[in-house]
Amino acid sequence: MIKKAGKFFSLAIAISLMLSGCGKSSLAEVNYSIKCYNVGKGDAFLIYSDDSAVMIDTGYKENADDLLSDMEDLGVESLDCLIISHFDKDHVGGAAKIIDKMDIKRVISTYQTNEDKRTVKFFEALEEKGIDDEIISENKSFTIDDAEYDVYPAQSREYSDKEDNNSSLLVRMSYEDFSMLFTGDAETERLSEYSSYGDISSTILKVPYHGHFQSILSELVKQCSPEYAIITSSNDVPEDIDTMKILEQSDIKTYITRNGDILIQTDGSNVKISQ
Repeated sequence: MIKKAGKFFSLAIAISLMLSGCGKSSLAEVNYSIKCYNVGKGDAFLIYSDDSAVMIDTGYKENADDLLSDMEDLGVESLDCLIISHFDKDHVGGAAKIIDKMDIKRVISTYQTNEDKRTVKFFEALEEKGIDDEIISENKSFTIDDAEYDVYPAQSREYSDKEDNNSSLLVRMSYEDFSMLFTGDAETERLSEYSSYGDISSTILKVPYHGHFQSILSELVKQCSPEYAIITSSNDVPEDIDTMKILEQSDIKTYITRNGDILIQTDGSNVKISQ
């Protein structure tokens, strides 16, 4: 939930962006924002409006304080939903502290877990707060505020390689004509399941697995047909050149979190992206 002052905050940002002329086009107002955090080779996204907030992944343990501080600055007092795409430490690492410090109404995750310390802390934090972990095993759609969320779980419980990555939830958030597809660390086996999801066309694609090259990426890009792409990578582990070539050949404007936090704003039709 966002403090009431968030409406004035959103309006001020919209005016500032219109005056600066950055982004694709002018926004009459900012109805939804998505913060893509620079957490190194990890994922952390905050989707928020004046009346709701959803977080997808939480970066590393070390990122939790910065994420909490930024949410406080944005006026985010609670989360309507926390989604953990899978249980690698660069996705679930900050979750325990965020759960401890914030009011969270709903938590969604995948079936595949591990004995990593950060995963254990995540479940301990849920138990301490009396929050159930909702494991998604079938395609699920729900609405929060005015945005629709489509969650696509892994269709298999066994993959030949990297079951943790391939258990990643895919999440498509849409609001009017705007949409963004979040792909966690899904690799080729998992991504090949997209054909059963129906229409996954999206304004923005969060490139899977930190921009590591996937043989199926060209097909995914064609199916998704995004205008923009977001890659979560680090200077130590940068995105692959072949991944960038595919995006460039498809004329997709790409933003990379290792260059800094990314702010996406939309009125439901137009989009502004700043970094």
